[in-house]
Amino acid sequence: DEAKVFASHFGLNAEDIEVVGNMGLDDVGAYNPTKGTVLIATSVTRPDETGGAAPGTQLLLDTAAALAAEGYHIRVGLHPREDRSLWEQYEIADEGTIAAASSAEVVVGIPGSVFPPIAAIGAPLVGITDPALTVPDYLLKLSATAGSVDEAVTAVKAAWKPDPSELEAVVGPVGGAKERLWAYWLAAVQQGETDEGETPSEDASDTEESENDTPETSDAAPGLPSTGVG
Repeated sequence: DEAKVFASHFGLNAEDIEVVGNMGLDDVGAYNPTKGTVLIATSVTRPDETGGAAPGTQLLLDTAAALAAEGYHIRVGLHPREDRSLWEQYEIADEGTIAAASSAEVVVGIPGSVFPPIAAIGAPLVGITDPALTVPDYLLKLSATAGSVDEAVTAVKAAWKPDPSELEAVVGPVGGAKERLWAYWLAAVQQGETDEGETPSEDASDTEESENDTPETSDAAPGLPSTGVG
C-alpha cells in the first residue's frame, strides 16, 4: 500500500515499484512482549518555534494517565521534537520507539510513519484519532482506533492485530531488506554497463557511415567554385 502512495505521488505505476522492505527492521529482535507494558509513541504535544503540534495529543496524554491508573506499566517512545518534560512521570524508552515496541504488549500513538514498522515487529497498535486529523487508509488498517479515553483503554485490553495478509500488503517483506536492495542496485549497475557496451546495429552503422562519407568532388581546383568550363 505504501508503494501505491509513492506511485501516486511521483506519477508512476505501482506495478513498476519493487518493495525491498525496511532496512531498519533487519536487525530488530523478535517480538517478546512484557505483560502489562504499554508503549506510548508520542507525537508533538505543544507547538513551538520548531513547528506545530498534532491533533489528538491531549487525548494521548489522558490515555497514558488512564492506563497507568489501570495498573499498566507505561513506557514512552519520544518523537524527536516532543517535550520530554511532559512524560517524565513515566519510563522513557531511550532505546527508541521502534526498538521499545518489540517488548511492549500494546503500542498506543497517533497514526503516522512509525506505525508500519511497529506493526511489522508484531506489536498490537491503538491509533488515537481526532476529527482534525487526516490519516491515510493504509495506516488505519494496521491498528484499532480510539477517539476517547474509554475507547483507548478498551482497545488496549483487546490487543487487536491486523490479518497477516493485510499486514504484508502494507509493510512489505520483513527481514532481508539490505540484501534485496543491494541485489537491485547491483542488477541496475550491471544492466547500465551492458547498455553502455552494446555495439551499434549494422543499420545504424551504415547510416552513420553514409552521413560521414566525404562528398564527391568535381575536377575544379580545391576551394574554388566550378565554372563549368572544361
